Amino acid sequence: MKPHRGIVELFEEIRRTMVRKMGLALVFSTISCVIVGLILAWIWVGSDGWRQGVQLPLVIDVSIILLVLGAILIYRNLSVSVGEELAIVDSMEKGIDLPPGLLLGSLQLERNIPKGVSLILASHASETTLKILRDSKANLYGSRGTKIDQWKRCASISLVVLGLIVCVLTLVEPQRSHRAWSGLFTPLELSAKPSLPLLIVFPGTADFLRGSDVIVTVNAAEREQVTLFRQTVGDVLIEEKSPVQNAQALFTLRGLNAVTEYWIVASDGSESDRFLLNPTDPLLVTDLRLTVDYPIYTGRFTEEYRGQIPHLVIPRGSRIGIEGMASGLLEKASLLLDGEEKLNLAVDFNLFEGTFIPAQSEVYSWSFSGINGDLAVLFPQPLEVTVVADLTPEVEVLIPGKDTLLAVSRMQPLVVQSSDDYGIQNLEVAAYKTDVFGGSTPNVIQSIPIGGTRSALVHPVLDFTSWELLPGDTIHYFVRAFDNAPSQNIGVTNEYLLLPRTRAEIERDAEKALTAVAGKVEELQDRILEELQTNQDIETASTSQRSEQSTGSTGNEQREILAYEDQQGFRDALDVQRQLLQTIDSLENELANLSENIDLADLGDVDLEEDLGELENLMSELVPQDALEQLEEFLDNMGEMEADRAREMFRELVEDQESLSERLESVQNRFLKAALDQNFRATAAKTEELAEQQNLLAEAITESAETDIRAQQQEGLQERIEDLGTSLRELE
Repeated sequence: MKPHRGIVELFEEIRRTMVRKMGLALVFSTISCVIVGLILAWIWVGSDGWRQGVQLPLVIDVSIILLVLGAILIYRNLSVSVGEELAIVDSMEKGIDLPPGLLLGSLQLERNIPKGVSLILASHASETTLKILRDSKANLYGSRGTKIDQWKRCASISLVVLGLIVCVLTLVEPQRSHRAWSGLFTPLELSAKPSLPLLIVFPGTADFLRGSDVIVTVNAAEREQVTLFRQTVGDVLIEEKSPVQNAQALFTLRGLNAVTEYWIVASDGSESDRFLLNPTDPLLVTDLRLTVDYPIYTGRFTEEYRGQIPHLVIPRGSRIGIEGMASGLLEKASLLLDGEEKLNLAVDFNLFEGTFIPAQSEVYSWSFSGINGDLAVLFPQPLEVTVVADLTPEVEVLIPGKDTLLAVSRMQPLVVQSSDDYGIQNLEVAAYKTDVFGGSTPNVIQSIPIGGTRSALVHPVLDFTSWELLPGDTIHYFVRAFDNAPSQNIGVTNEYLLLPRTRAEIERDAEKALTAVAGKVEELQDRILEELQTNQDIETASTSQRSEQSTGSTGNEQREILAYEDQQGFRDALDVQRQLLQTIDSLENELANLSENIDLADLGDVDLEEDLGELENLMSELVPQDALEQLEEFLDNMGEMEADRAREMFRELVEDQESLSERLESVQNRFLKAALDQNFRATAAKTEELAEQQNLLAEAITESAETDIRAQQQEGLQERIEDLGTSLRELE
C-alpha cells in the first residue's frame, strides 16, 4: 500500500504552472520584439516607400526569424531549468520557511517508501507537510516564481504599449504603414539591384555659335557622378567629371570653335550615345535706318535716325519707316510687342524694310532669324515710342474774365488769349439771350480767323445794339478755339454773363448814391457840431486854469507845459478830429468811385457829370491837404509843447471845426440839390425806357404765339408804370 500522493500532485502542478508562465513571458517578449521591428520598418521606409535595392526589409525579416528561432531554443532550455525538481523544492522551502530537506523527503516518501519504514508514519508525515503547504499564506512558487511573474508582467505591458503604438501609426498614416509592412513580405524583391533610368543628354547633337559657350545638361537619376568625354577635331580627348545633384549634372564647354564629339559615362557604367556640336557664324544686325513722317498739319519735316535709335516722342498719325541690313541671309524679320508679332518686315536676301503707324505708346522689340533658323545675336535696342495725342486748344477770356454788367452802349470789348500745340485755325465767340421765363435764343456766332499760329491774343468787341432786350433778359457768351488738326479739337472757355443795365437803372443808382452821401454828410455835420461844443468847453476850462495859475505865480519865470488832465482832454478831442477827417476822406473816395462808375457806364449825361465834378471839388476843398499832418504833429509834440502854444493850437482847431461845419452845411445843400436833380433825370430816363419797352412788347405780342408769357410780361411792365407814377407824384 502506498501513501497519499497529494504533495507530488501539488508539486507537479506548481512546476507546470511555472513552465507555462515562463512560456507566456517568452512569447510576449518575442511578439514585442517583432512589433519593434515593424515600428523600425515604419520609421525607415520614408514617405515614398521602400526604394528598389534597399536591404533593410530583408534585415528586419531575418532578424525576426532569428528571434523566433532563438525564442524556441530559449524556451526549451528554460523549460528544463525552470522545471528542475531540486531548484523548485529549494525555492518553495525558502519561500515557506520549511526546514531544509522536509519537502524533498516528503516527496520521496510519497513516491517510494523504503523497506522497514512504517506506512502509517510515512502517510502521517506527508499529510503534515501537505497541510503546512496548504495552510501557508506565503508564495508556494518561491523567488523563482516571483521572477517569472515579473518577467511576464513586463512583457505583457511592453506588448500592450507597442501594440498601441502600431495602432496609432496605422491610423495616422495608413498608406505609409501599408508601404512599410507590405515590403516586409517581399524583401528579396526589394533587395534586388534596381533598373536605373536611361541617361538623357541635352542639347545632344546641335549647332552653336562659333566661339560661344555650350552648356550640356545630363539627367542621371540615381547616379552619384557622371563623366563627359569630348574630342574636338584635331585635338586630344578631354575628360570632365561632375557630381549629380537633384538627378542632374551640368557641364560648360567654353570657347568651342570647331566640330566637337562628346558622350557621357555614368558611375554605374551606363553610357549615352555620341553627339556632335557643329559651330555656326552668328547673325548680326547693325545697319538700321529709321524715318519719321509727321502729319502735315504739324508743319514738321521728316526726321531720320541711324544706328542707335532714341526714345521717339511723336504726334498721333506719324508714320515710321524701317530699313536695314543683316550680316547674313535672312529668313524673317519682325517687330514684336509683348512677345507677339506686331509688324512683319519685308525680307530680300540680307535686307529688310517696312512701315507702320503706331496707334499708342509701346515698346517694340526686334526679332531676326537666318535661313538656318538661328536668331540674331546682335540687333538694335528695343524701339520705345510715345504717341502724343493732339492737345485740346487752350482759350481764356482775360478781360473781363467774369460776369459783368453790360454798358449802356451795348458794346462789350473782350481780350481773348488762345494757344495750341500745333496751331489755332479760328476762334468763335458765341452769344445768346435768356429771359426770366427760361426761354433762350439760338447762338449768335462771331468767327475770328487766326491762320494756324500757335498762340494768339485777340480783342473782339461784342455788339448788342441790334438786340431787343426786355426787362430780366440776360446775355450769355463763351469762346471756342478750333485747332488745325484733321479731326479738330475744340477748346471752350467758361460761360460768362452780361447783365444789361438801362440808362434809367444807372441814373436811379446815381440818385441813390448821391442821396446816401448827402445823408452821411449830414451825420458828419451833426457830429462836428457836438464835438465843437465839447471842444469849446475843454478850451474854456483850460483857459480858466491858466488864469488861476498866473494869479498865484511868484514871479519866477519857468517854462510851463499842459497839465495831465488838459493833455488827456486835448488828445481825446484830437483823436475825434482825426476820425472826422478820415470820414471826410472816405466820402471823397465814395464820390470818386461813383464818378468812375458813371464814366464806365458811358451814359453821356453831361449834367450828372458836371454835378459830380462840382461835388468832388467841394469835398476836396473841405479840409486843407496838410490838416491831418498838423494834427499828428500836434499829438506827437503835445507832451513837450508850452501850455500857451498848445492852447493856441487847440483854439485854432476849434475855429477850424466851426469853419468846417459851415462848409459842410453848404456841401450838404449842394448834395441834396444834386440828388434832387438826379431824381428828375432818373425819372425821365425811366419814362423813356418804359415807353420803349411798351412798344417792343406790343410788337412781340403781335408776332408771337406765346400769349401767356407775353401777358405776364405785360403785367410786369404795368406794375413798373404804376411805380413810375408814384415816383412822379412824389416829385410834385
